[in-house]
Amino acid sequence: MNNVSSHQHVCKGSLIDHGANVGIAGKDVQVINKTGRQVDVQGIDNHQIVDIPIGTIAGVVPTQRGEIIAIMHQYALAGKVKTIHSTGQFQWYKHDVNDKCIKVGGLQCTKKFDGYMIPLDFKSGLP
Repeated sequence: MNNVSSHQHVCKGSLIDHGANVGIAGKDVQVINKTGRQVDVQGIDNHQIVDIPIGTIAGVVPTQRGEIIAIMHQYALAGKVKTIHSTGQFQWYKHDVNDKCIKVGGLQCTKKFDGYMIPLDFKSGLP
């Protein structure tokens, strides 16, 4: 088993969220394509952002093999917020998501079907 917890990664601030039904692209990724469709997103306390374009994004991601460019599909292109990745969406694209902290017995990473492991940092209890 590979240990990805001893990485030297500076957290850029994107989140991975079990409660998110859709990925939301922030200012830390690059938009590659827009689908021509839109989505409304609702969050805590009925906060809403409406008519957000949907598209494909790219971002630089650290792995145990070095940095890679990740291509992510079907993201709401919010732009001004931090990127939020949907756990369910990652799992749909064959990622094994283990966002449980190492301190409590988790792996603290996502693992792609091709063996790439993406470490997760925790900030204020959030991966």
